[in-house]
Amino acid sequence: MRFAALLLLFAASLGAQDLSFIIHDPTGQTADQPLGQAYTFPNVSLGNASQLVLRVKNTTSSPIQINTIYFGSNTTIFTVAGTFQNFVLSASGANFEEFSVYFSPASIGQISANLQIEYTIQASTSKVETVPVSTLSGTGTVAQLTATYQLNGSSAAALAVVTGINFLNVSTSSTATATISLVNQTSQSMSIPVSVTPNNNYESPAFVAGGSPSCSVNGTTGVSSCTLIIAANGTATFTVTFAPGQTVLTTATLNIGSNSYPLVGTGVVVADIDALQITYVDSTGVRGYPQAATAISFGQPTEGTSAALTFTVTNPTTSFNAVSISSISVTGNGFTAAGLPAMPVSIAPGALISFNITFSPSQAGTFTGSLSIGTRVFGLTGIGANLPIPSASLVFDTSSFTSQQQAHISVQFSSPSTITAIGTLALQFTSAVNGVQDDPAVKFLATSGRSLQVTLAQGATSATYNGQSELTFQTGTTAGTLLFTLTFPESQPITKQITIANAPVEITQMTAIAQDPYLVVTMTGYDNTYTAGPMIFNFYDTSGKAIATNMGVNATTNFQQYFSSTASGGAFSIQLSFPVTAGAIASVGSVSATMSNSAGTSTLMKANF
Repeated sequence: MRFAALLLLFAASLGAQDLSFIIHDPTGQTADQPLGQAYTFPNVSLGNASQLVLRVKNTTSSPIQINTIYFGSNTTIFTVAGTFQNFVLSASGANFEEFSVYFSPASIGQISANLQIEYTIQASTSKVETVPVSTLSGTGTVAQLTATYQLNGSSAAALAVVTGINFLNVSTSSTATATISLVNQTSQSMSIPVSVTPNNNYESPAFVAGGSPSCSVNGTTGVSSCTLIIAANGTATFTVTFAPGQTVLTTATLNIGSNSYPLVGTGVVVADIDALQITYVDSTGVRGYPQAATAISFGQPTEGTSAALTFTVTNPTTSFNAVSISSISVTGNGFTAAGLPAMPVSIAPGALISFNITFSPSQAGTFTGSLSIGTRVFGLTGIGANLPIPSASLVFDTSSFTSQQQAHISVQFSSPSTITAIGTLALQFTSAVNGVQDDPAVKFLATSGRSLQVTLAQGATSATYNGQSELTFQTGTTAGTLLFTLTFPESQPITKQITIANAPVEITQMTAIAQDPYLVVTMTGYDNTYTAGPMIFNFYDTSGKAIATNMGVNATTNFQQYFSSTASGGAFSIQLSFPVTAGAIASVGSVSATMSNSAGTSTLMKANF
């Protein structure tokens, strides 16, 4: 029997030999893997949807333009979302384009559709290809929870995961409100968490959840959340309000249980005062763009100190008219304004005015107020703290750290706190791999980022995020160091560092398929040194007897090209094809493989055909 490795691929070779499609997990909890000729979504209850994130790469030596990605049938059940149209993929996988596929069943039972792509190879003679990508299927099940909404009192409509709610155009002096109704279709009560979060952490949310006694807004992040208790066969309602403070398209995400719904709205100019651009700057020079839905935070100065923001009100040069403001006022205990111009004031196109607002808490606690600029109103909030807080330490749940690990960190204090305080826990990653700057899989799971705010409650000895004291983080798949920094106002930062050492290649999964006249071996894993290359394969017959041993494949160049073009850290998925003498494929029973990198040789893994 004769074996010879043919071509090393980093994605499945599908109907489009020119392209490769990868299943990507945005949370980083699972490694990227090739999309096969068929994919099955998890079961989805009616009214909900399941998302599949895919990345497409060019495997040819010529640029390829994506014309469209679509389904040939059931186009209301299976949908494609993304900005892929007319996107150009560089040659040889130098970049990728990411898009999403949604399965939204409208009836109970299984249904399938064919995902297809049309693209143009931009060679000396352009060539348009239309090819199948994969057959996707899923099963609709009985809905346990249904959601509908009414926008500004309009007729009720089903709340869909793919489309969410579009609030359309709303004056910056006005608001639009959607009332969401949740119906429990089961015979047991439900506890459903609800939250509204901005899509960019640096934005002030223009959307806020309310209408329920359990709804609250985090004064620091502006994120609003509720927990709704819905009785058996009962109904619960809450509202989402869009209150823009800027004339721009704004997006956010409404989370109901495990489902996420996009929120979209645009602040527009209806009256002259709507055109005014309002911004503020803190003492460090950080600029904020307030939204009417979210109170402007002055942070957490200690009792006896203050925090100040400088506000600027600009009439854009594109305005046709001067804008007259009849009054500017500030209300709320602890909030004072200074430097206000004489009222009324007229701001010509291209002109501006500025003033300061200072927050001086007289005692510990939460303070609220408001800023009114003519008919435009913004909330104000600040926390007075009575520091110092007890001495803190960062504690891990393990003393041994490796790549592709989920571990926990907690913030512990030496004694119960006499106050409530808010701090920041930040994570910084420094790569030990030459030429590699970062690994996106290194992050906190709760925020899918590298920073989160922790709350130390009065009387507590540990800090929490969303009520959790143990915070999960991922170590990624790149050797390096993770530095954790804890900061509280008026306290010295606390740091703790862990090291992810160089390690041999880790093969996490290996499968083998006989596709006459080829034996196809697929392996997924990670290499935190980015130096993988040499591989050894041994083939055995159905009785376990070796029939081809020590077959070497050196894929060093392929791995170097892959790691230089991927955004998945050291994670990989590879596929090799071995030709087999005609008629001999049935006698092959299993294959084993080892991989080597600069840190050593990986553990042997075996798979059956």
